Amino acid sequence: MRIVIFKKMIKYEKGDFPVYSTKLPAKDGRKLFCKVRFTSAAEDPKKCNFPLAIDVKKADANLSVQDVEVTDPETGLSHLVADRTLWVTNWNKSVIQFEDHSLDEIDWED
Repeated sequence: MRIVIFKKMIKYEKGDFPVYSTKLPAKDGRKLFCKVRFTSAAEDPKKCNFPLAIDVKKADANLSVQDVEVTDPETGLSHLVADRTLWVTNWNKSVIQFEDHSLDEIDWED
């Protein structure tokens, strides 16, 4: 499957660390947001340009789902949210590069 990985840098006391994410297509048509982690056996994508389109075989990936309680700071109400992590053990850079079409429907003048 071809997936597009996005990278965000998070600042910690010990330095900046990358957090990778993607949206996986569910069978019912929804897009499921999930974090992406690469096992020690997988090639490290840190040196790649992002967003990064990769090809991953189903046998080389595992989806972990945990329910996490989240509290709304404004209302104080809590609810459970599915926290998904896609673990990748082997991947290849896709021959089809990522193209950003997010502004195609916007009347944008430079």
